[in-house]
Amino acid sequence: MKTAKKIKIPEINADLAYFCGLLAGDGCISIREHKHEYLVNCGGNPQNEKEFYDTIVVPLVLDLFGIKPKIFSKDTYGINIWSKNLVNFLLNDVGLVRSPKNNLHFPEVFIKDKQLALNFIKGVADTDFSFKLRNGFYPVISGSSKCRDFMEEICMVLENHGFKISKLFDYKINDPRFKKGYNVINRCDISGHKQFAMWIKLIGTKQPKNIRKIRLWIESNKQNHKIRNLVEEISIHLEEK
Repeated sequence: MKTAKKIKIPEINADLAYFCGLLAGDGCISIREHKHEYLVNCGGNPQNEKEFYDTIVVPLVLDLFGIKPKIFSKDTYGINIWSKNLVNFLLNDVGLVRSPKNNLHFPEVFIKDKQLALNFIKGVADTDFSFKLRNGFYPVISGSSKCRDFMEEICMVLENHGFKISKLFDYKINDPRFKKGYNVINRCDISGHKQFAMWIKLIGTKQPKNIRKIRLWIESNKQNHKIRNLVEEISIHLEEK
């Protein structure tokens, strides 16, 4: 049996919103009451997210809750936190949901505050969105979730901040766990240089692989005279962070 850890209870702030976004993206909250096990887990691809968990997520958890999470590394790389107090805080005070996340939703404590809402989305995006450059220079941010209602809530918040989002659509991904060989998720895209720049300025990212993609976008568009001012602005913005 895992021993529950005492935690400090943080204020409802930007860092907490970001951490909860991480959990909504690639995390889970699980309870096995008969074994008195309470687990908060979050993990990603060990090939390109180890740096993220080591330098961003672990220090964030330590700062927020006063505990150092246990790193695991096998098929995924991430953190485990065995704590009944943390599980109860996230479920009861914040409004997250336990696994399975079939009824995932945007916590009311964050969605009612514009800045907290964006920080929550940043956390979701840093774990469960992708930054791509089509043809090596044209940026597209893609978000997806098994839970359509959750994606609709995220899209609503983004649209309220001026983002133009492609229509939410069903997207097939290869998944050998299903007999049909694929799984259907709900996906939306945010495309174009202006949208990409607005995301960087308004929401941002702490994910190293995304930061590298932003730098690649800057480098790939230095000679694009149509968006030269935009590229220079984002380059300065990134260096100031």
